[in-house]
Amino acid sequence: MLNVYLIIWFFVFLKIKKEISRCYELVHRLGRGVVYLGSSRMGPDHPHYLQALELGKEVADLLDCTSWTGAGPGLMDAATKGALESGKPVGGFKIAKEAGEWTASNFPFLFATRNLSYMQVFFCKKAWFGGCCC
Repeated sequence: MLNVYLIIWFFVFLKIKKEISRCYELVHRLGRGVVYLGSSRMGPDHPHYLQALELGKEVADLLDCTSWTGAGPGLMDAATKGALESGKPVGGFKIAKEAGEWTASNFPFLFATRNLSYMQVFFCKKAWFGGCCC
């Protein structure tokens, strides 16, 4: 029985190692920068959405760095749009499965998929948000 658990943990370790190495390559390619965390439930008609859009644009201009988000809708989308309006690079770490549904939803990504890393281990996403900060 112990051998079964060791085999399972070995494969989990390999999956985590693979995700971390993909994240490292993405951050190395795009550069460290600023991380935006925010609600995915606030749409374009919400005042905070407009503030996040302006913040993303102004910070990207001021710091001249990559903007990182969770690659989702809402405030993350606003920060991404703001950085893109400034002409600065954007990157994202997206959980491959959220809330019981696959994220191949109708939400259009604003940046190239080569600047996006899909993850299945939530820990890896949160760890790399710390790793890509200035």
